[in-house]
Amino acid sequence: MQRARGFRWAFAASVAAVLVGSSFSSAGVIYFSDAYYPTTSDGFIRSVNTDGSGLQTILSIGGGVRGMDVAGNRIFWSDVDNDVIQRSYLDGSGVETVVGSGLSFPMGLATDAAHNRLYWGDALLGRIDSSDMDGGGAGPLLTTPFGNGLELYGGKLYWTTAVMGDSGDIMRANLDGSDPEVVLTGEGRPSDIALFGGKVYWTDYVLDRVRRANLDGTGVEDLYIVGANWNPGGITIDPVEQKVYWAQSTGVGYESALMRMNLDGSEQETLLSGIGIGVSLCWVPEPTALALLAVGALALRRRS
Repeated sequence: MQRARGFRWAFAASVAAVLVGSSFSSAGVIYFSDAYYPTTSDGFIRSVNTDGSGLQTILSIGGGVRGMDVAGNRIFWSDVDNDVIQRSYLDGSGVETVVGSGLSFPMGLATDAAHNRLYWGDALLGRIDSSDMDGGGAGPLLTTPFGNGLELYGGKLYWTTAVMGDSGDIMRANLDGSDPEVVLTGEGRPSDIALFGGKVYWTDYVLDRVRRANLDGTGVEDLYIVGANWNPGGITIDPVEQKVYWAQSTGVGYESALMRMNLDGSEQETLLSGIGIGVSLCWVPEPTALALLAVGALALRRRS
């Protein structure tokens, strides 16, 4: 989940620069999956502002959502209950199936709007596939054990290989699937990942930690030790407010909470509680931030 999914980091950095000195309290929105709560038949895609206000239910869709990303005015998600990849507008309208065949257990999902590409991992087929964002030209990209927590960063595709069991790797490859390599191994069971500022951040479902490392796998740090069996899941980064967001269990049934902290692990706090399992999280700029960015870009053009 993972990265301001669907947005380029250079774009996000520009947003941050424009926002300096602005006064509004929320510079972004977190979209997240919410499964198995209050009952195991429930499942939703929801959104909340980064200050904790404005909680909305976008879709009531069952508990099968695993990967999710936002590109432009669309939400994309994978559904393991129905073996499909679907999308809708940000308000939940216009639901349509993007890829409806050839899937066995679609997990992590990432979009590359700049190149009109969609990527997803299929856990049972043991590979990562790709298609156009409308589902055309779908086909295998590379083979891998599972394909969870997909992220795009620096012209590379990153993913985790752990879905079941107690260990897994963080891997990466070129966007055409060539030159796959292990970034990190022997560090528990990485679940979801996010990348920002030359670092990879991840949740560990077995060691119950939020961690980060350099992109070459060195410098592993424990940012937050969640607690035994509190199973941190989806993770994303707000590059404007420099915050890490993640979901974790509260220890009560399937109930979870949405948490946040600074990039260095300081100032942990609960943003939202009383939600279901959050497998996938996604940060997007708040509309005011987009408006300020447009003004800033226009001013820069006028100076040039």
